[in-house]
This record gives sequence, C-alpha cells and structure tokens, in this order.
Amino acid sequence: SASSIRLKKVDISFNNLWGTVPHLVAAIPSIRHFNMAGNNFTGVFPAVPGVGFWSSIEYLNASGNALEGPVPTAFPRSLTHFDFSHNELEFGVPSELATLPNLRLIALNNNPLGGSIPSEIVSMAPLTTLELRNCSLTGSIPLEIVRDEIESVDFTGNMLVGTIHPEMGGIPTMKRLRLEDNNLMGTIPSELGLLELLDVLTLANNELSGTIPAQFGLLNNLNTLTVAGNDLQGSVPRGVCSIVDSLSIVDVGCDLECSCCMDNDPAETCPDASSR
Repeated sequence: SASSIRLKKVDISFNNLWGTVPHLVAAIPSIRHFNMAGNNFTGVFPAVPGVGFWSSIEYLNASGNALEGPVPTAFPRSLTHFDFSHNELEFGVPSELATLPNLRLIALNNNPLGGSIPSEIVSMAPLTTLELRNCSLTGSIPLEIVRDEIESVDFTGNMLVGTIHPEMGGIPTMKRLRLEDNNLMGTIPSELGLLELLDVLTLANNELSGTIPAQFGLLNNLNTLTVAGNDLQGSVPRGVCSIVDSLSIVDVGCDLECSCCMDNDPAETCPDASSR
C-alpha cells in the first residue's frame, strides 16, 4: 500500500511528463520534498483527505504545468514551500492557505486567479516570500503586509489600485519589492528609503505622481530601481545619483531629468532628450 512506502524526496521535474497527477503519489505519508515542476501535467491537483495525506510534506513545487481548477489547500501544517506558478489555476488566492502556519514561500505567479489579495495571507507568520505576479488580481495592497518577517513581495502585472502604504517603509527585513505594471496611484512614499536591506524596487508603469523621494539615496544595497511609465515630475535627486553606479538596472524613463542614470547617450534612449 502507499502508506508502507518510505520515500522522503521525489523529484520528477522537467521530464516532459503528461497526464494527471497520480493520486497514489499524494497518499504517500513519508514524502517531505516533492518537485514536479516543468512538465505537462493537467487536470486538478489530487487531494487525498484523511490521516496520512503527506503528513510530513515540507516542500511542494508544481510550477510550470497546466493544472486547472482552484488552488489546492488541503495540506498538513508542516508545509513550508508552496509553488504552483505557471499553471491555469483559477478562482482566486485562497485565504485557507493561512491555516498552514509554517509556510515561508507562496508562489502563484502566472495563473488567471482573479480576485483580491487576502489579508489573511499577507499577515501570515513566518511567511517571507509572496509571489503573485500576473494573476489578474484587483483591489488594493492589504495594510496587513506590514510586518517584520516579509522579505520579498512580487505583485507585478496585476490590476491593483490604491496607494503604496507609507507603513511599508517600516518592514526591516524587506529585500525585494516589485509592484510594476499595476494601477497604483498617489506619491511614492519617502518611507521606502528606510528599507536598508532593499535590493530590488520596481514601480514602473503605474499611475504614480510627484517626485522620486530624496530618501532613496539612503538605499545603499539597492541593485534595481525602475520608476518609468508613471506621472512623475522633476529630476532624479542628487542623493539617488550617488548610488547609481552601484545599480545594475535603473530606469527612470524619459520624463525626469537625470544626468547620471544612463551610461549611453540619453538621446539614444529618449529621442527628445537632445531638445530638452
């Protein structure tokens, strides 16, 4: 029987496998690490209710398949890594994931989920990474995301509205904040300049207004900064220019004055630069 099998790790990733996921696999209680990423599995992810259903599972990666239906949630409390990115899952981000108290990573990128971001999810401890890129999400960013443990947030390519909470500058562990390609409005909070560990900040292609905060010059660990495609005005602050040499990617667009943002001739990137 499945319960007598003593497998702890199963990795069948990137093997061009197809069909549905066998229910037998989900019924093996000893599995701790299961990686089926990068195949062509279809259908609904199997659920085997009752005692013994993956009672020790910690790592689950089902990304890069063609799974359908709702995001599965019937997992034991031991689960820490949950990745169902790049599938065909629908019916929203389930708040039931918040019942898994040890989750550190939730990745649902590139699924047509729809709906809003549940406050129960973003407030989970010890969640450190939340990836919801290109999920057709609406609504605003829940304020509950402001907590000490979170390190990486990716809400790129949705339809989020509202403002960027100034309180997000009070997350001391934040390293990557990706909010580009949404409908966010208002100004860029100067408080984001307090995120000392911040490595990536992408705010491009929203409806943000105002200026780039001078406090961004304090972000000494910043590697990527994009703010192009907004309604920003003025010039890039001198303090930000002081860290430009350390940036691998910087894109402020063509509407802001910036003498330090491009290694090449600005006229090559911004056709009207020579006339300004």
